[in-house]
Amino acid sequence: MISSLKGSAQYTLTEDTNNATFGNSNSYKVVYSNTSSPANVNGLKLNNLTGYGILLVDGDLELGGGFTWYGPIVVTGSVTLNGGGGVGLIFMVRSCQVLPLSPTLPSTVET
Repeated sequence: MISSLKGSAQYTLTEDTNNATFGNSNSYKVVYSNTSSPANVNGLKLNNLTGYGILLVDGDLELGGGFTWYGPIVVTGSVTLNGGGGVGLIFMVRSCQVLPLSPTLPSTVET
């Protein structure tokens, strides 16, 4: 999922980030970080940050106080929450396999 979306990122974070804003309620952004890069090898730490759009983290993510994100957050590693803020939805993506739909579906479903 991240590999297919990272090419549309308007911002690429290569180090921990504090006191920043990405996008606004009228302009959503895609923000990407790969924590295997040397500067982020211990994961990405975000503090006092506001964002609008999609946050993609290939690796671990640590969210500090004052973090507010409006939109989905997709993380392949672990997520640590330290402090207050507003996080609506976090997707943890370890691996994903898309299977085709069956051409015939059962007419009844057992419950």
